[in-house]
Amino acid sequence: GDWYLAIAAYNCGEERLRRGIIEGGTRDYWTLVDYKIIPKETSQYVPKMIAAIILAKNPSIFNLDHSFE
Repeated sequence: GDWYLAIAAYNCGEERLRRGIIEGGTRDYWTLVDYKIIPKETSQYVPKMIAAIILAKNPSIFNLDHSFE
């Protein structure tokens, strides 16, 4: 039910994330990042994915409208 956790699980693996949730006692992605419970790569991957989604949904705001004709 949490997109941040879903993206994190895709990157570090469902089992690794499950262990982190148990270790941290929380299902809050940002708390897991703050306490360095999830891998550094994953803590960097999720914000990059969020940024890519924002760019893809709003290309004109970021001057990314290009014609491929």
